[in-house]
Amino acid sequence: MKKNLFKLAGLVISAMLLGACSQLATYENEDLLTDLAKSEQAGFKLSAFGSASNENARLSTSGNFNLNYTETVCVGDNITFSFGGTGFTGTRTVQLQQLVDGEWIQVFQQAQAPKGVSGSLSGYAVGTYTFRWKVSGQGGQQNVEFTVEVENCGTCQESFSYVDKGDLEPYTFTYIPSESMPAAELVFTFAQGVAVTGLDTWSTKGVTRQKTMDLVACQVYTWTVDLAPNCSGQSPNSNVWTDFKVNEVSKKGDLATITEACR
Repeated sequence: MKKNLFKLAGLVISAMLLGACSQLATYENEDLLTDLAKSEQAGFKLSAFGSASNENARLSTSGNFNLNYTETVCVGDNITFSFGGTGFTGTRTVQLQQLVDGEWIQVFQQAQAPKGVSGSLSGYAVGTYTFRWKVSGQGGQQNVEFTVEVENCGTCQESFSYVDKGDLEPYTFTYIPSESMPAAELVFTFAQGVAVTGLDTWSTKGVTRQKTMDLVACQVYTWTVDLAPNCSGQSPNSNVWTDFKVNEVSKKGDLATITEACR
């Protein structure tokens, strides 16, 4: 008799567990549908586009165009993106802008871009960043917003970058070391005669500004600098910044030399 009671109790418990799992699955599906509906009401659709090799990929879709991008990246890694969609029957002008201090700043643009054109952004500190993408031409899409999370994952790649808001605007330089470096020697190199404002605690040596500081791995270091060109010749533009070194090693990479228009 006791044996039969134990069997009956086991069947009852199993049935209760199955019912609970069924209710939980129903709730999660309804919740997901609600979230998707909210995103579609905002004017665009954001859906998972991940795979085993890139679980952080997302697809932002508007009309017949889309943007595939990394939604979450580790500090020091690049934010990657590519444009696509059935609307790319020819070439288009594509743009990517970032919201910085209440203003939309152009961070990527390519004219006559084919379907699949891609790019990447680097030098972002831990935080949440808002972007928007555009595709010009007939049937194109404008100002489709999305966000990217940059997280501290414990490891990172070394990177150096700058943000150029245009002539007469300050420049923001960002450096992220991949390893800690005590008493690192940092050197900014500017063009001859350039008036530099913003590195007040750095020492001046010729056309450089120099400083010794302890660098911590994966920490983001930023410097905002105003640069006034020395326009002594007939050229319409003048170089203002040329290099950045850490322990005598240039970190400029493929970055362009910064120039300012002469007025």
